[in-house]
Amino acid sequence: MRSLLLLVLAATSLAACQGIFSPEPGVPRVVGNRRVLFIGNSHTYTNDLPGMVQALAREAGDTALRTAEVSAANFALEDHMFFGNATAALRESRWEWVVLQQGTSALPESQVHLEFWTREFRPLIDAAGATPVLYQIWPMSSRRFDADAALTSYWNAAAAVSGVLAPAGDGFTAALAADPSIGVYSSDGLHASRRGTYVAALTIVARILEIDPEALPPRIPGSREDTTVVRALQRAANVALGRSPARPTAPRRVATSATMPATMPATPLSVAPESAPPRPFRPPAAAAGRGTLPRRTSARVSPAGW
Repeated sequence: MRSLLLLVLAATSLAACQGIFSPEPGVPRVVGNRRVLFIGNSHTYTNDLPGMVQALAREAGDTALRTAEVSAANFALEDHMFFGNATAALRESRWEWVVLQQGTSALPESQVHLEFWTREFRPLIDAAGATPVLYQIWPMSSRRFDADAALTSYWNAAAAVSGVLAPAGDGFTAALAADPSIGVYSSDGLHASRRGTYVAALTIVARILEIDPEALPPRIPGSREDTTVVRALQRAANVALGRSPARPTAPRRVATSATMPATMPATPLSVAPESAPPRPFRPPAAAAGRGTLPRRTSARVSPAGW
């Protein structure tokens, strides 16, 4: 009986090492020639943004692009630097693009925070053979006045690392300017609806594949939408892409970069966390190479900049 028990324990230990029983998945793996890693929070995993980017790439004729993600609710880039699998994913695999995202980062101190930690990630991204992409987030629907500051924040972070700017939040601005009832927000007023995720995915795909969003078919992968609405969303993405450089070379406002500290303050900034539900655990899928990270429930939330 003792030998049988030892055998069972050994098998369980081996399975845990292989990620079968582990409460936290391992480093995401991707099979494909064009590899995109997403590092973010619920703005990345809501409506499966990485999956939509991959689907749109296929509609554009790129069947080699594959995506993976390391994401957790309330995480800022600082959290990803010290918790979870983001750094391991960068050290253990080669990537072509790494999409970075935290909160709106509209507050002045949060703009500094985003740029600082984007700089900190840059050596790891370089070592992985990748280009950083700053996925710009929109403000809450009740704080639309933060939209310009949010764009400035991600613009400056991209400029600081010679990265690519995907102006998803500005796509929201363009869509709402054309039709305030277009429905890019979900019911919580924070996350994207399926339409909003489509706008975000369009800005990312357009940047990394250098395509025109309006050249894609008028459909949202996995949804049934009126073609008129889809075309309006494509136009909104195009408007945002047209008024932001793909690779900003200078900060949009000099003050943020000029005041960049040598080290970040030890005292956490006081900001409201995301109001996001826990993400269900989903083990990596071998065929698609997708990995996820469960929500961290007992650690400090870094400044996301609401």
